[in-house]
Amino acid sequence: MADSDKAISPKRNLRRRRRGRIGLMMVAWIALLGVFMIFAGLSFTGRVLEAPGWVTSQIERRLSAGLGQTDLQIRSVQLQVDPQGRPRLLLRNVELRDPGGASLAQLNEVGAGLSLDALLRGQLTASALRVAGAQITVRRDEQGQFSLAFGSGTAQEATLAGLLEQLDTAFQTPRLAAIEEIQLRDLTITLEDARSDRLWQATGGRLTLSNTAERISINVFTDVFNGTEDLAQMQLSLTRPKDGDGASIGATLSGAAAQDIALQSPVLSYLGVIDAEISGAMRASVDAEGMVEQFAATLEIGQGALQPTPKSQPIAFNSGQIYLTFDPAEQRIEFSQVTVQSDQLRVEGEGHAYLRDFDDGLPEALVAQLEFPQIAVAPEGLFAGALTFDKATADVRMQLAPFQLEIGQIALADGPRRYLAGGRIAADEGGWSLALDAQAPSLTPERLMQLWPPALGPKTREWVARNVLAGEISNIHAALRLGPGTPPRYGLSYDFQNAEARFLPNLPPITGGHGQSAIWDDGFSLTLHQGQVAAAEGGMIDLAGSTFKVANIHARPGRGDIRLKTDSSLTALLSVLSNRPFRISERTGRSPDLAEARAQLEGHINVALKKNTPLSDVAYEANGTLRNVTSTDLVPGYTLSSRELQVDLVTGDLAISGPILLDGLPLNIAWTQPLTPERASTSRISGQVELSDRFTDTFGIPLPTGTVSGRGVGELNLEVTRDAPIAFSLRSDLQGVGLTVPSLRWSKAAESPGALTITGQLGKTATIDRLAISGPGLEAEGNVEIGAGGGFGAVEFSRLEVGNWLNAAVRIEGTGARPGVRVIGGEMDIRNLDLAAQRQGASGGGPVSLDLDRLIITDTIALAPFSAQVTTGGGLNGTFKARVNGGAPIEGSLVPTPQGTAVRIISERAGAVARDAGFLKTLAGGTMDLILRPRKEAEGYDGRLRIRRARLRDQPAMAALLDAISVVGLLDEMNGPGISFETMEADFRLTSKRLYLDQGAAVGPSLGISLQGTYDIATKELDMQGVISPVYILNGIGQIFSRPGEGLFGFNYRIRGSSDAPRLSVNPLSILTPGMFREIFRSAPPNLEE
Repeated sequence: MADSDKAISPKRNLRRRRRGRIGLMMVAWIALLGVFMIFAGLSFTGRVLEAPGWVTSQIERRLSAGLGQTDLQIRSVQLQVDPQGRPRLLLRNVELRDPGGASLAQLNEVGAGLSLDALLRGQLTASALRVAGAQITVRRDEQGQFSLAFGSGTAQEATLAGLLEQLDTAFQTPRLAAIEEIQLRDLTITLEDARSDRLWQATGGRLTLSNTAERISINVFTDVFNGTEDLAQMQLSLTRPKDGDGASIGATLSGAAAQDIALQSPVLSYLGVIDAEISGAMRASVDAEGMVEQFAATLEIGQGALQPTPKSQPIAFNSGQIYLTFDPAEQRIEFSQVTVQSDQLRVEGEGHAYLRDFDDGLPEALVAQLEFPQIAVAPEGLFAGALTFDKATADVRMQLAPFQLEIGQIALADGPRRYLAGGRIAADEGGWSLALDAQAPSLTPERLMQLWPPALGPKTREWVARNVLAGEISNIHAALRLGPGTPPRYGLSYDFQNAEARFLPNLPPITGGHGQSAIWDDGFSLTLHQGQVAAAEGGMIDLAGSTFKVANIHARPGRGDIRLKTDSSLTALLSVLSNRPFRISERTGRSPDLAEARAQLEGHINVALKKNTPLSDVAYEANGTLRNVTSTDLVPGYTLSSRELQVDLVTGDLAISGPILLDGLPLNIAWTQPLTPERASTSRISGQVELSDRFTDTFGIPLPTGTVSGRGVGELNLEVTRDAPIAFSLRSDLQGVGLTVPSLRWSKAAESPGALTITGQLGKTATIDRLAISGPGLEAEGNVEIGAGGGFGAVEFSRLEVGNWLNAAVRIEGTGARPGVRVIGGEMDIRNLDLAAQRQGASGGGPVSLDLDRLIITDTIALAPFSAQVTTGGGLNGTFKARVNGGAPIEGSLVPTPQGTAVRIISERAGAVARDAGFLKTLAGGTMDLILRPRKEAEGYDGRLRIRRARLRDQPAMAALLDAISVVGLLDEMNGPGISFETMEADFRLTSKRLYLDQGAAVGPSLGISLQGTYDIATKELDMQGVISPVYILNGIGQIFSRPGEGLFGFNYRIRGSSDAPRLSVNPLSILTPGMFREIFRSAPPNLEE
């Protein structure tokens, strides 16, 4: 039985097990149906099932067991079934703590999509996680290492690749292997950057972590505060293949601040100098160590400005694009496209750059080479219009802190031309600073004006644009310096060739110009090494060596300073100066061809740089030389010539000076031509002129032949007025000049001093308004009259003083060697007349008319008035009339002799003549005949006097004589009607000092007298002797034995003393001596040779 029971028992047991399985299955199905009904109810109603505490604890214990040493705490657990019937487990207020109790993460909500299959198998396995309200803190230290913290937990250092690797490891655990996706919503991400001392926070973010068989990836989308009212949007993706060690990173940005982007990667650090929003995408790959292996970015930069520092002036732009890749091994950035667009600049190009000078993982410098196929530059207010260039390349080094851009070279291609520039641009707390140098091999004037900023010396730029007409510009060098708080400094220099330019409006342009020009902070200069001006008349003007400068290009209006060097014909120079504003020809009335000459001048013109500049705004001066000068127009009617003259031109006046020949006459002159309208009609010539007979011949001054001899110097002044005779004046000291006036018997030796003044007018017929001559023995002033045909008419002296013998008005008229002379008024003193000269002048002369107020003969005798008509041919010859001392009339004649002029005086009133002359006041009646003959060798005259039928009465000396000889009857007769004398004769010698009476006799019926002796004219002292013969009618028979006037018997007498009170002595014994023996009682006769 036991064996059979043993055989039956397995079968029974099998049946029992089958019945048990069926029962369990029924129970399971019933349970499953219940769960389904519960899930369906939850799914249909959307209700959340709150798990009891033991369930929460069980779930907390089982999840903590899967986290190793990390402790998990859950506030509550809820179960929910979504409308699709998928169960979800909601964990509220979840906190993760490390073994020490420190919080690692705090999560508001964690949702897990449960696997229904696993759940039915009794396993709590999640296929997806949903987290809400998570906080993630990412920290970057000063070395660029990242650490990650959830909530307020402790940060854990990790690289991006390491983080993904840890996630991959976690997902390989059984409890997490089924999770395909983890989503975080309402995520707060905080980035704390110790390297930049900045903090960024993104709120309301979403994070999705995907786990597939090939890769693990994280996608983050969040809004980030960018400093404006709008939020920047950022999408970040991290991917790690499960079969590799590295990771790839992708980021998409929209509206992110450029300065925030620059702080995130060394590759983008240079973006920190701009203030703009950036949108774009970036892709990078990192190795297991977190080092970047590849990087690429596409950046769209919005409207903004370049502003490295808050104090630097923003440089605005509209947009920009950057497409780049980065090679970390070479630290090389490859820019496949760089585009910048603004109102002032439009460029698109490519290039590459190297990151240099790293400090704590960040580059401090960027060295770049960029190339732009086309560039358009139009900085607002800098250039007159947009500048385009065919190509631009740049080698630069950018230092980030402080900002400094070192430009090794910028090359701009402009057609066949290439421009180079280099320098430095920097920005600090003070603002921008710039030092830029540029050069170009050549430019056209039009291109130079395009490159010249209008604000840089606007008036000078306008002047250059208006007056530089054509040419080639080369060897251009430019420099610009800017600094905070200081005015800009700049410089530009260039050479020019084949230039055509105007240096003043309305003047012909300079052609063929070669030279240099420069502009700097305040000034502008241009130097002409070669150039010329084509004048309307006279050919070309060479201007080599001329300069043009503007001392202050900021002044309004600016003033140009022109330094001219000219070499041309004088005609060409005057032709150019006949244009506005000078108008020399118009103002002076002279044509440019007024003289043939070669002109070499250096001049200075200061002119206001404005349109239609008036002459009042032009200051000018010039000096130089005229060579080989010939003109018949400067002094009308004369030919002027010179080998070399000095030219001086100042504002308002043109002066030419130097030695000239005027119709062969040497002069050293200075010609001044006013240029102002009110004075331009008159020019003046002054200088030194040779005084000789050539002077009188040249200027047509009709002086008698032989008047001028020798050679001297005079100061000549000519005043040349348009349509008027030339006014002239001449002054000289007459040194070296001999003058002779034969009609006046006056001459001046060449070596003696003198003075000459002549004024008058020159023309077809010259006039002399004033002639003043002074010299030894001569003072004369008058005028010259021009006769018919322009010859000498007359010279009339209103005052003529010759020596001390003539002071009168004199008129000399007629030509040739015998001019007529008329002396009017005044007086003549023959006491001082050079009788020797009279004798020497006896060879010739013209007629002389004398109408003198007074002719002085001696100190006491004068003829007043005195008139005469004489000729001087062969000596004085003529007649005269006069009154002695204004009283008794006389007549006479002048006769030439070999010794001089002899004088004969006759009068019908001999007694009156003797009385008025002061010789004998008691002589009455009678006629007089006096002859004076000049002595041959000595002074004075030999004379003979004859008086007929005169009476002598009341004569004290005679009365005393008669009384002495007791002739009573004759004495009574003298006291009565007077003693009658039939004849009175005397031979005498007259000098200026004495009268020498050689033999005198008076004979009458009752008395005969002889007289011999001297009379001192000055002292009136007498020393006379003679014989008185009474009853001369009988006694006179003895005359045959004695002298005239002496009888056979007579008394010797002597008279001495003053003529007013003479002393008389008589020798009574002489009556006893017959006539011829009477000489023993006489004194020696006067010596006439004294």
